[in-house]
Amino acid sequence: ETGRKLPAVPRFPATLVRDLGAPQLAALIGLHIKALRLSIQLVTSTRSKGRGGLLPEEHAFPVLAALHRLCVKGSAGRCAVVYAFRSVFFTEWLIRQIDGRLDEALPTGSRSSQVQPSLRHLVAILHALVLSDPSGAAAERFGTRILALSNKAIRVLEQAESVEGDAS
Repeated sequence: ETGRKLPAVPRFPATLVRDLGAPQLAALIGLHIKALRLSIQLVTSTRSKGRGGLLPEEHAFPVLAALHRLCVKGSAGRCAVVYAFRSVFFTEWLIRQIDGRLDEALPTGSRSSQVQPSLRHLVAILHALVLSDPSGAAAERFGTRILALSNKAIRVLEQAESVEGDAS
């Protein structure tokens, strides 16, 4: 029958329209787009400039710092970063970067321990993802790996601290 009409599709959920005005909705969407753009930039940079799946510090630091700034901007910024990293792919990328930075921080032979500044930003993003994801999917799926990574971080950072203490 050609006379049948399709149901109307709402442009925005009613609660958003009632609770947010156009400028606030635009700002919220802008935060989400920025977080997603930055996370995609990290992955594409890793593919083109990375070594062994790790993005070098000079390419990672400014982008991770921008994401960390979004996390501390308030709940809207934190939510934008959480939603950008919620997929298995992005969470795997995040865990791989932290693990690699911790491996780089381990003192080996003549090389002393060096904790990269981007590690702080990576940990802040992972912290936001685990604690602020309303679905709890990241904690459920990656909880064991994140706990192992946390224990590794404690060991590495304690070693780095004791090496610095011995040097002074």
